[in-house]
Amino acid sequence: MNYSVTVGTFAENDLSEAFEWYEEIRDGLGERFQEDFSHIAHQLKENPFIYQSRYRNYRVAFMKIFP
Repeated sequence: MNYSVTVGTFAENDLSEAFEWYEEIRDGLGERFQEDFSHIAHQLKENPFIYQSRYRNYRVAFMKIFP
């Protein structure tokens, strides 16, 4: 069963700013950040129960490589 992952407007803005920040540090690092985020989002969709539940029914997944 697939679940949905919703990224709100504020989170989209944060992701965009993080991408730009990582790209300023090193070319291609922003893309690696996006790939890592996409991987986490995919895992959440496939099996959200491997991540902890916080904020009522919301699941939270932290990125290991990027703080």
